[in-house]
Amino acid sequence: MRISARLAKLYPLSRRAAKEAIACGLVTLDGKTVLKDADSDGVLEYNGEILKPSFLPEDYLILKNNDLVFIYKPPFMHSDRQRPSDGLTVSDIMEKFPGYESISRLDFETDGIIGAVRKGLKINGLKKRYLAVVSGSFPETVAAAWSVDADNRRRVRIVEDGGGNPVLMKKLKEKNGLSLIEATLEKAARHQIRAFCAHSGHPILGDKIYGGMEFHRLCLHCERVTINGITADSGDFGRKFAAIID
Repeated sequence: MRISARLAKLYPLSRRAAKEAIACGLVTLDGKTVLKDADSDGVLEYNGEILKPSFLPEDYLILKNNDLVFIYKPPFMHSDRQRPSDGLTVSDIMEKFPGYESISRLDFETDGIIGAVRKGLKINGLKKRYLAVVSGSFPETVAAAWSVDADNRRRVRIVEDGGGNPVLMKKLKEKNGLSLIEATLEKAARHQIRAFCAHSGHPILGDKIYGGMEFHRLCLHCERVTINGITADSGDFGRKFAAIID
């Protein structure tokens, strides 16, 4: 296994952060500094500082039972620590709920509900509802199942073949050249909703990658997640998001 992969398992670091630490001379292998990522099975040590912010997990907890945990992820929070100096991450929060594992991720600027299940639990049903603010007058309803080509791409490409994850998008409100829409789906590919909206000619407000109008954040919010019949709703967070269009 490569040094960066082993570091990511041993320390609260992402693969990217581990590679950066290696390049900065902060990693030793069998007591000697290494500067290149390579396969190795020696004794590894990370000698840099890792910021572990203090926080109250209940500030992020939406719902918890024996099988499920739902937390709220604010905008501008990473899923994992990208750099040792990063602030609070979703992984830090989930460490407070041992025995559960996340089954979804949200982009850095996206906020909303993240669901986690007890390890080993069989998932019999999964459904998500997103809210987005998009440019222009969005159609009343758009149903699509286009494939997403994400291979080696920062910006994914839509393939209109009908072989992707189905998503149903509906307009909820329109004001001042913007539309508030909902998007419901069971499983999402990377950037699926962002790419679908842009492909439809209505990029999400603040989406720099897909041509959205300038805004201080990406206007995409995971408002509801249902796992095995149990639903968590973002409540006031969702209502605050929807008010962006007002």
